[in-house]
Amino acid sequence: MERPDIKSFNHPREFLLACFNYQKADNPKFSVLFWSKQLGYNSPGYLSNVLNGKRKIQSTLIAKVSAQLKLDKSEIEMFTLLSKRQNSKNLDEKEMYGQILEQIYPRFRSNTLELDQFSLIRDWYHIPLLQLLDLANFNEDAKLISQLLDPKVPSQSIEFALNRLVRLGLAIRDKKTGKLKKNKQHPLFIGKDVKNEGIQQYHRAFIQKSLEALEKKSVTERDISATTLPIKLKDIPKLKEIIREFQQKLHQCASTEADTLYQINIQAFNLLTSEKGS
Repeated sequence: MERPDIKSFNHPREFLLACFNYQKADNPKFSVLFWSKQLGYNSPGYLSNVLNGKRKIQSTLIAKVSAQLKLDKSEIEMFTLLSKRQNSKNLDEKEMYGQILEQIYPRFRSNTLELDQFSLIRDWYHIPLLQLLDLANFNEDAKLISQLLDPKVPSQSIEFALNRLVRLGLAIRDKKTGKLKKNKQHPLFIGKDVKNEGIQQYHRAFIQKSLEALEKKSVTERDISATTLPIKLKDIPKLKEIIREFQQKLHQCASTEADTLYQINIQAFNLLTSEKGS
């Protein structure tokens, strides 16, 4: 797992949360208290409040985190500008920092659309959240959802993700009830043969989860199987089409009265070293 890239975020607090998850993935015992001590704070209070959105990111925290994660000069600059933009006292000041960011980093967009699309695929929990919206008894309480997901995702990350689904048009508010629901007019499908960093991270995350399920989930809770077959390279498109059709049939099992959420992974790849298959 690679360290989060500040240039893939448009919110400094979301970057900090990603850094926390990155370190916790490497060390399950990693905590806000442990991180606070690493950064030189006597108490975890300030860092905890920053991650929860209750305190602003101060320049001292930027310096400490930058040193600990060994950010380079350009990364520190962006971290600082993002924090100043977030801490802006008014819209004019916020827009000013947004324009500076756009000039220095062309990839940055004030409307957040590009980064939202990247984050949607990069962070594994977005798709499960989108599917949970289909449940009749869905409760958008971030703390509750955080406890449901395995492994747990920080409630602040859940809030960011739900807001991102709305910004991307994948989720909308019901006009009568005000509840969040999936936008049926804006479906999402991930499966195009596109080499993209975000998509690669998405699949890598769920392949890792299948490995964890192999060890942690009982046989009654999982079905992990594999097939190896000889095939002509010219028939690969046919194989992919069969897989696509199977994926569509899987949706017949989906239900708005569901009481759990399953992930079905499908991988097909060449086992031989071949110039033709490269």
